Amino acid sequence: MYRPIMALAIPACILPAILLLAPTSDGVAPDIPYGMASITHMDAEGKMLGSYSVHNRLIDEGEDWIVGGLFNAGGQSASLTPLRAIGEYLHDKRFNSLCLGPPDFNNRENASMEDFVTAAPFNMRNSCVVDENLSYTNGTGVISIHGRWIGGQNAEIGAEAGSITVCNENRNTRHCGVEGSVRFAVVEITPVTFSDGDVLDVEYVFDVSTPDS
Repeated sequence: MYRPIMALAIPACILPAILLLAPTSDGVAPDIPYGMASITHMDAEGKMLGSYSVHNRLIDEGEDWIVGGLFNAGGQSASLTPLRAIGEYLHDKRFNSLCLGPPDFNNRENASMEDFVTAAPFNMRNSCVVDENLSYTNGTGVISIHGRWIGGQNAEIGAEAGSITVCNENRNTRHCGVEGSVRFAVVEITPVTFSDGDVLDVEYVFDVSTPDS
C-alpha cells in the first residue's frame, strides 16, 4: 500500500492552510517524493511474462533514518549514530526553524528561493523561530516543529506574512536568506498582517509514517 510523505503547516490563529495529499491512480506519479519498484518478468527467450510497478512501504527503521537525518531532533536511536558521526556540517544543516515569508511566493519547483527568503521585512534577524524543544519518538515517523511570532517583538508591526519556510538554524542568524542557509520546504498560509501584540502560532508536521509497518 502506498503511503505518501505528508507535511502540514497549521497556523493556530487563522484558518488552517492544510495540504491534503489525495491518492493517485496507477501510472500517475504524485507531485511528492515517493519510492517504487518496477518489476519485469521474461522467459528465457525474452518474451514478456509480466510487468508491473508497486509502491514501497517504509519500515520503522527507515522512517527513523529519514527524520533523524533531516531534523535536528533528540530522542534518536543508536541506529542513527553513523548520521551523527558525519560531523558539524550535518548538524548545522538539519532543520529546526520556521521562518516568516511574504504572501506572493511562487511555489513552482524552479522558482527562485534567494529573492523570496531575503524579501523585506523578512530578511531581519528575528523572522525565524528556532524550536528549542524539537524531539522525535523512534518508530513514529512523525515530527513537529513549532513557531510563534508576536507583533512588535519578533514580527514587525504592519508586516504581511503569507508563507512559512522550514529552514536550518544557521548559527543563530535568525533568517533564512544568508549564506549557508538551507531551505527544506515552504508552506503558503492565509496572509496575516501583524498588529501590536498579535500572536501567530504555527505547527509544521512532517509525516513519513506507514501504517502497520
